[in-house]
Order: sequence, then C-alpha cells, then structure tokens
Amino acid sequence: MLSDWLNTIILSLSGYDLTLGGILGCIFSTIIVAALYRLAVLALRAYSKRHDISKDPLPSVKRWMLWAFIAGWLILCLFSLRLDGVIWHTITVRNTLFALFIIAVARIADRFISARILEEIESQTVRDIYHDQYGQKNRSNITRVVHYILVIIVSILVIRSFDIDYDFQMPLKENVTISISGILTAVLILLVVRLIIWILINLFLYGWYKRERIDLGKQYAYNQLLSYVFYFIALVFALQYVGIDLTLLLAGAGLLLVGVGIALQQVISDFFSGLVILFERSVEVGDFLDFGDMKGTVKKIGLRASIVQTIEQKDVIIPNSKIVNENVTNWSSTRVTTLFKVQVGVAYGSDTAKVKGILLKAASEVREVKKSPPPFVRFENFGDSSLDFSLLFFSDQVEIIEIIKSDIRFRIDALFRENGVEIPFPQRTVWFHDSSKEPGSREPEA
Repeated sequence: MLSDWLNTIILSLSGYDLTLGGILGCIFSTIIVAALYRLAVLALRAYSKRHDISKDPLPSVKRWMLWAFIAGWLILCLFSLRLDGVIWHTITVRNTLFALFIIAVARIADRFISARILEEIESQTVRDIYHDQYGQKNRSNITRVVHYILVIIVSILVIRSFDIDYDFQMPLKENVTISISGILTAVLILLVVRLIIWILINLFLYGWYKRERIDLGKQYAYNQLLSYVFYFIALVFALQYVGIDLTLLLAGAGLLLVGVGIALQQVISDFFSGLVILFERSVEVGDFLDFGDMKGTVKKIGLRASIVQTIEQKDVIIPNSKIVNENVTNWSSTRVTTLFKVQVGVAYGSDTAKVKGILLKAASEVREVKKSPPPFVRFENFGDSSLDFSLLFFSDQVEIIEIIKSDIRFRIDALFRENGVEIPFPQRTVWFHDSSKEPGSREPEA
C-alpha cells in the first residue's frame, strides 16, 4: 500500500515519470543535508577555537565543505528522483557529482590533517639539534606527502567511478597486465609508508629517545634502518599489487643483474659499507672526522655515500667505502680531550729555558687549551738552521683546532718579539776551494 502510494506518478514528461516518493525523498534529503551542514559549521567553529586553524585553512575548509554538501545533496536528489544523464561515454551526471564530492572531502581532509600535523610539531617545543635538522627538513615535506596521498586516492576513485581504468601489457617472460589504478595504488603504498615512517619517528620514537637519552648518532642509525625495512616491505607489496611477480622478474633479469653487478662493483661496495656503518656505529651523525687532507662533521649517512660538512662549511659527498676501508680518524669516538702539537724553531744561541717559558705562557693565554692536563714543551732537535721545539697541549674543541693553533702561533710570535727571541730563516755556509794554494801550484803569470 505504501509502496504504491510512493510510486504514484505526479508528472510524466518525455518518458520520465516523476513520482511522489522521488519528491519526498528530495525534500527529505534537502532537510537532512541542510541540518548536517549547519552542525558541521558549528563543529568547525568550535574546533577552530581549540586548535589553531583560524588564519589560512579555515576559510578554505568552509568553502570546500559547502561544495561537498552541495554535491552530496544533488547526488541524493538525483538518486531519489531516479535521474541521470550521460555527458560523454561513461561519464554521467551522477559520477561527475560524485567526483566533485570526493575532491571536496579530500581537500577538507588535507587541510585538517596538515594543520593537525603542524600543530603536533609545534607542541613539541623542546627538540635537540638532530631533531631540529631532521624534523625541519621533513616537516616542510610531510604536508605535501599528505596532499599527494589524498590526490592519488581521489584519482583512483574517479578512475573507477568513470570506468576509465585502462590496462596495458608489459613484455616480460610472461605477459603481465598493469592498470592505471594499479600503478597509482603502488605509488599510494609508498607514500603511505613514508607518512607512517615520519609519524613513528617524530611522534613516537622521539619521546622514547628522550626518555632513554639515546645519543644522536644512534637515533639516526635507528631511523635509517627503520626506513630501509619499511621501504623494502612497501616496495615488495607495491610490485605484487601492480601484478609483477618478483621471482619472475628476478629470474628474467638474472643475466642483466650479473652484468650490472660487475659494472657497479663500487656502488655495491658503497651500499654494503653504508650498512656496516649503520650497524657497527663506528661513525655516527655529528662525528668529526679527519681524512688527512680534509676534516669535517658528518651530517648524513646515506645508502651509498655520506655528507661531510668541512671546516670551510662545504658539504662534501664521501663514498661509504672510503670511510670503512681507509684510515679515518674519528675525533668524536672517545669523547675525551686530545693532544695536539704546535712546532716552532728559534735561532742558535737562544736561551732554551726562556723559550720554554714563553711557549707555555702562550698556551696558557688561549682559553680553549686545557689547564689539566697542562701543556708541556719538548726540545725536538738541533736543526740545520734552528733549535726545534714542540708545544704540546690538550683540547676538546676538535672542530676548531686549526683556529686554536693559529691563536697560539699569534701569541708565540708576539711574545718572541717582546722578549727578543729570533725565529731564524734557513741559512747555508758556502766554502770555495782555492786551487792556487795547493802544494806545487804556481802563481799565475802577469
């Protein structure tokens, strides 16, 4: 009885029957959508008071919220009235409105998630040097990752809604069919894993690092290993989802991999050297390394190479195999003061006791030189042109040791001038042989 009443035809036009149930459904949808929109606006205002999204995101959220409710209302009305129309091929009015609806919802989610992430970052006001660098670099990109995730989700839904998902074949040992939505889903998996890694490191592991007082080098190693494991798993799932069988791929590319392995021996060596560094932790981020011809602080340890910032503030890319296989001095590994040396020569005839006192005084006047253990002087050698001395001192300021040595040399030069101590230049005495004075020689004739 009720169904017959709802199916009562009110108007017939060009083969379309407008029923009473369709009109009532449209009216009911209008009331529900209007009420929900009003509640959503009130909830947004309340949320904006508790959270800082009042400057830029709020007007954009309101605008996209209005579009979402309009699109949803039109979809419900068309469904109630049983109306639809083909725009082009498989694109209809309903799925076009559905695409507009999911785009609006995605934009709203993008604004809320990005604002919530930034708010969480701002709430963690106390951060160490490493997390400032690591977090600053990533916080500028993480909202972009969220944006890309939502764009891909929307693209997949639109493709499937419009039924425009195309397949194509890959010329492998067995034909593999790959679709556009499959490729987008694989990319989505990698982006979601990137977001998960960021959340784990910055919102969970960081608190554990602080509680356990884990040093910066270990933090970096843990973060890198976590990233490698997650990315490897994500890559496997992404390839499997696309439809590529890894065993088939490896078997078909076996010979190619052998050739590539021979050609890329150095790259492979650098890769495994990077894993050795991360697991062994003989070198960590923040360590000050001495390569002989170059000194600098480790800023990043990558899979193939590491970035070292030199004393001249230049970023140099060092292959990991060089760090593992060559003689590299890690000044930061012991965390204790280190002995350094400044050499100087004085003229023969100088008062050696006086020279020793001057050298010790010069070291004591440079504040970066440790008072305990105290500096000391060694009389090294009787040189060709000078008496050679070495001033040995302790310091824990390895990064600026060349500046400290320079300050000591300035003080030595000034004190030598005040006390009349001469720093000689190389001298040679040349003897000439006179053959006329040899026995049996004759005077030259006039």
